[in-house]
Amino acid sequence: MTGHETADQVAFFDAMHEGARRAEERAGYCDHQYSIAGHAVRLRIAGSGFADKLPGALAHLRRPSTEAPSLTVHAWDDESTGTSLPRLLSRYLHFVQMHCFDYLGPRNEMTDFHGSRIRAIMHLDPVIVSLFDSERSVALYWTRDVTRIPIWDWGTPLRVILNEWAKLHGLFLAHSGAVGLAEGGVIFAGKSGSGKSTSALACLGHGALLYAGDDYSLLSVTAQPQVHSLYCSAKLKGIPDFERFAQLLPLVVNRDHLERQKALVLLHDAFREQVTAGFPLRAILVPRITGRPETTIEPSTPIAALRALAPSTLLQLPGDGRETMAQLSALVRRVPVYGLNAGTQMRGIAQSVEALLQQLCTG
Repeated sequence: MTGHETADQVAFFDAMHEGARRAEERAGYCDHQYSIAGHAVRLRIAGSGFADKLPGALAHLRRPSTEAPSLTVHAWDDESTGTSLPRLLSRYLHFVQMHCFDYLGPRNEMTDFHGSRIRAIMHLDPVIVSLFDSERSVALYWTRDVTRIPIWDWGTPLRVILNEWAKLHGLFLAHSGAVGLAEGGVIFAGKSGSGKSTSALACLGHGALLYAGDDYSLLSVTAQPQVHSLYCSAKLKGIPDFERFAQLLPLVVNRDHLERQKALVLLHDAFREQVTAGFPLRAILVPRITGRPETTIEPSTPIAALRALAPSTLLQLPGDGRETMAQLSALVRRVPVYGLNAGTQMRGIAQSVEALLQQLCTG
């Protein structure tokens, strides 16, 4: 990437950053402080549009801090702040065409693949702009009207920004659920429909098991790999999930729209003692729905874990996946892998996972 292109990117980021400042001055703002993987993160929301949307899934990570944040995210929308970005948006679309935003992703996103200082992702319908400046560790998140953002974004907010920031700290996002004990836990690896979310939710509230997420985990590949929770949310997928997890139905936040959306559940308030910020990673479980009542666990292979983790992780997080692929490859070689033959009795899944962890954490 040439110096001219980099200068253009920084100038565009600065212009968007100025838009955030104008929104904050006009509509006021509220700061939310979090600890993510041991790093202080500040989310500054201008106006009311994002105020009850972005913080919910991050509630379990809320921590007051006096240290300088490792990441600051400015989030704002036009409707609630009374501001607008028509000229900036036109400039952005020109920037998309002329520079590195040349990938149309699975969720209608454009992104650059070049690892530059400014990373940018644009969701096209509705238009959502996510920008991250790796030198200043400042991110911007903007849309015109928050009511058009799909419900899954409230369950896993700021996902692409947090993924870009995490890479600077030796961390990476993986499409996986995670549960465990204080001494260590597991991640569930698999594509949608494999039983990943069902297995994670089956463990919620069971015995000493702690919940770190059903869809995304933040991982570090160190001498002792770690799982860091990002979201205290879950999604229920229709009548079977409603029957299996009836205790979660009162926690659904979008119950008026279930005819066209998955049910989004925010867990922090009801499961405050069970939702955790993370634990050491002791094993990777690759679930398979068997249709039988009982659950069994059997040894599996690193390649099975990689096949379960890599495709959906790389597909759902836009950008150059080579670094993430390298991290995943290292991870599956470092911790044991098991196949989880998930039965229809939810309690049996939780009991089997807890028994495995008792063995791994004390053996």
